Amino acid sequence: MKYLLILVLFSVFVGCNSSIVYEQNIALNAEGWAISDTVTFPFDVADDQQFYDLYINFRNDNAYPYRNLYLFVKIIAPNNKYSIDTVQCLLADKEGKWMGKSAGHLWNNVILYKENIRFPMPGPYKIQYVQGMRQDVLPSITDAGFRLEQHPQSNE
Repeated sequence: MKYLLILVLFSVFVGCNSSIVYEQNIALNAEGWAISDTVTFPFDVADDQQFYDLYINFRNDNAYPYRNLYLFVKIIAPNNKYSIDTVQCLLADKEGKWMGKSAGHLWNNVILYKENIRFPMPGPYKIQYVQGMRQDVLPSITDAGFRLEQHPQSNE
């Protein structure tokens, strides 16, 4: 019984300390990611004084023909103002070794996009990805995702 209580307290403690505010991953078309397809992740920002880290998640299989992935990333604020970035995601090193975590023939990549940022206002936001690889249909990218985390506080 004592061990059960310790396990429950540990689970509550770990669950309450999660810095992840939002995370969603979406399966892409099995035939490939068309250049005209936009992947959208809606999320809410409750505290515009909080600092956040933004991550881009991708899963590719062994047949992906490139070592990188170019994206056009658009963040849309509650007032419909937006910013657009071109982002290069490195998925393999110069020798072609995949850099993500392996799950069989799939590779999970979690890429830091923006670190220690504040949003200008609270409310509903969207982040959108469009592949920028200059290929009409990009094969072997199986999933796309977005994660929003609270930036760790320093004790300075």
